[in-house]
Amino acid sequence: MKDPQESPWLQSPSVPTARPAEAPHPSRQAPPPPPPAQASRGLLTRVGNLLSRERSAATRLSDERIDCLLEDVYCLFGQRKYDQAFKICQEIIRSDPRNAAAYNNMGSVYMVKGDLTKAHKMFHKALECDPHSPEARENLQRLEQVRAERSRDPQAAVEYGIDRARDLARAGRMDEATGLLESLVAKEPDHIRLLNNLGILWYQLANYERAEEIFMHAMEVYFLKSVPFDEQYQTIKENLRKLRAVAGSKISDVLKETLLEQVRSSLMSEEKILHCISGIISLRIQDTSDRTECSIILVATSRRLILYGRSTVAVEGHGPVHGTYREEFPYDQVADVQSTPGIAKSSLTVTLAPCADRPHDDRKRTVTSAARDDIRAMAGVLKEILERRARRSRDQAASSDPRVAVNLMRALRDMDVISEEELQRKKLELRSRHWT
Repeated sequence: MKDPQESPWLQSPSVPTARPAEAPHPSRQAPPPPPPAQASRGLLTRVGNLLSRERSAATRLSDERIDCLLEDVYCLFGQRKYDQAFKICQEIIRSDPRNAAAYNNMGSVYMVKGDLTKAHKMFHKALECDPHSPEARENLQRLEQVRAERSRDPQAAVEYGIDRARDLARAGRMDEATGLLESLVAKEPDHIRLLNNLGILWYQLANYERAEEIFMHAMEVYFLKSVPFDEQYQTIKENLRKLRAVAGSKISDVLKETLLEQVRSSLMSEEKILHCISGIISLRIQDTSDRTECSIILVATSRRLILYGRSTVAVEGHGPVHGTYREEFPYDQVADVQSTPGIAKSSLTVTLAPCADRPHDDRKRTVTSAARDDIRAMAGVLKEILERRARRSRDQAASSDPRVAVNLMRALRDMDVISEEELQRKKLELRSRHWT
């Protein structure tokens, strides 16, 4: 997130008013000039208001001491030490609850931090204490200008929200920060920088699933809407890689549904989808030794196994190229299925049957970073299909060769599934059937 002092829509403040001659301080030095980066701080009041001095002096700071503290506030502002400046203002308010200068300066702190609501409240409080305060009046006018500009420029509102969320996060108010950015994402769902910052916040809160969803949606904006790749894309890609290193990854629900709908449209008549999972597969780039990751869905239908997804490959001389990946295998080409459980994410390896057109080192397809329960369910579905096909093959072999059937029945007898009498009766039936 960028530094809130760099917000381009805030105006530079005027130079604060000078200290009145009747309140000198012998040790006061001339304060440094305000740096240009303090564009959004609002006007600061460096001296107390004369009206605020109508108070009892018992157990309260002296006027000279308050003026000295206000001078410190001004200097701290110049050093961008806003929290320290705010604490000094609170100290002044505890001593003098009607000190307009302190309220105005607290409003300026809120303004530079982007909390316009609290800034507005402080400036009004300053005017209640001193209706003639020029700094508070000008700060209120500037605040309303900022609000008007943001209402006309949605982009400025998003940038302000990002800066505001950054300050909230630094203050430990993570729930408020994520709530603010979530509300902005609802209005600007394809704002790349906004999505990246929201993903970072959810990652810091250890909500890895939501962080991954946000990062993947940002990637989809590039993929599905043909947004040119830039440095922000590399940042999001790196954030996603770090997230996967901690908690694995999954394809977002939006992209999953998009891919699944395309698979449905290609199914044959009476072909049904039995199960579907999403994950990542590593593919070798054609004619190279390089590999790239592809977000895919693995679909088990009643007739075949389908892998379908989208990938992005950097092609020399052409930059990033978007493409689709699709492979499908009838179940008679699937030799084995193995699942590898993980803490949160698991992987599934499909081993293909030997084939003249398929090199030996290209017989495995491994889907990684998928949800553990999804992997377990898909492995169960595929193993049941393979076992059913194996039983069918054994039955067909048994019907054509009686020796196979006899051996199978002997195994069943040894497991006490059938009795010796049943075995002998079946042997006689098979002999009479094949001899005739």
